[in-house]
Amino acid sequence: MNEAAVAARRFRLLVLGAIIGLTLFGLLDVRRRARIDPLDPKAHKTDLTIFTGAGAAFVADARPYDYANPRGWKYCYPPFLALALAPLARLDPQSQAELWYAASCVIGWLAWREAVRISRACGLDVRLHPVNLSSGRWLGWLAVAAVLLPGLNCLQRGQVGLLNLWLLMWGCRLLLEASTVRGALAAGVVLAIPGVIKLTPALPAVVAIGSWGLARLRERKLELAIAGPAGLAFGIALFVWLIPAAVLGWEANQRHLATWGETIATMAVDVDPNSSLETPYTMRNQSLANAVYRCGNWLDYAFWGGPDDRLIDAGVRRGRAAVD
Repeated sequence: MNEAAVAARRFRLLVLGAIIGLTLFGLLDVRRRARIDPLDPKAHKTDLTIFTGAGAAFVADARPYDYANPRGWKYCYPPFLALALAPLARLDPQSQAELWYAASCVIGWLAWREAVRISRACGLDVRLHPVNLSSGRWLGWLAVAAVLLPGLNCLQRGQVGLLNLWLLMWGCRLLLEASTVRGALAAGVVLAIPGVIKLTPALPAVVAIGSWGLARLRERKLELAIAGPAGLAFGIALFVWLIPAAVLGWEANQRHLATWGETIATMAVDVDPNSSLETPYTMRNQSLANAVYRCGNWLDYAFWGGPDDRLIDAGVRRGRAAVD
């Protein structure tokens, strides 16, 4: 057996081992974390029941932003994500977690497929298979190493990070390939979805659309330059208003959006210590703004004699003022 055949065989065994490992991970760990123990609510360690429970509350018009899963976590996004996952609420929590875990594994693979297609469009080949002898293969392995732990955490906790990653990469690939108005519109619509699911991905989506549109303007392709942002705007309208309103009714959707804007979206800029919702300065918050804020506290403590950042209570506004 020649060296290439041996390398290919090893790669197939590696893929098979990864599939077996992920299967066991889902059955032995993810399923266990979704179990509800009435005597120990904190043993329930999945975010998925936040989305599915809130989705059921949206459908029943039962104050979804007051709903909390067994661990006490609340839904803090616009209605679309919860409505999309609401059908899972009919299942027990462990079955919900297993189905979403399986779907997320497939979504992760789709994201990798998009990475390969984007890299090839940019003149690289990041395929991991040993038949790829280019230097891009090592870049592919580095990319896998970079997302491995965050990806496993998303899978373990029933989160939507891999879904948003795939949608962003899919939209960006559609932009790269867009040569017609229809293609640019489709790319904009796809890039709107992750920003509607969770606000953070709206930033890379807007940057991608904006930079692509400016490049088309420099090429004097005015229709294409307009089509991308138009698709993004239409996607936002579709997933924020039209689809939720078709499920809930226009007035109900508007009421829920108003509740979200008044109680959750405003917390990004102003924290109410008396709010029953968690403030955006907790260690669990994964936003860029909170990362910068907490990093600043650590730098102040580590290098300039500031207070110990680990002792700052995120729920107390005075703690923030002391280190700003």
